[in-house]
Amino acid sequence: MSVNRIRYTIPATLRHVGEQPKKILWENVKALMVEKYGAENLNRLARESKLGPGSVSRIKAMRTSVGIDVVAKAAKALGVEPWQLLMRQADKRFLTVLQAWNKSGERGRDLLTVAADAAMRVQDDNRKAGKADEG
Repeated sequence: MSVNRIRYTIPATLRHVGEQPKKILWENVKALMVEKYGAENLNRLARESKLGPGSVSRIKAMRTSVGIDVVAKAAKALGVEPWQLLMRQADKRFLTVLQAWNKSGERGRDLLTVAADAAMRVQDDNRKAGKADEG
């Protein structure tokens, strides 16, 4: 008896998650600390996130795993959602947009969504135009 397997292709934006999640987590935490505190400050992050210094040090060391509750507390202290700490960031502007999204309220999110939809339509139009030129 054969078993049909469902093939699932992981979206490009998520492919990196299995590669180096500890490094990505640390890079994002560090970037957000620098943005929020002006420098890397593990003690302040531990205090504001209500985590022990050991938990914050484990994030920095990238040697051992931390639980999702630790990620959630760090994210809250840094003003982002937990999943955002696990995504590779293209640049500092992306982190700023994520923070703006989190702080913007319903009206601000609506405006950001409209802008994102417009950008996606432009990309789709450009892609279609490129295919039309090839044909």
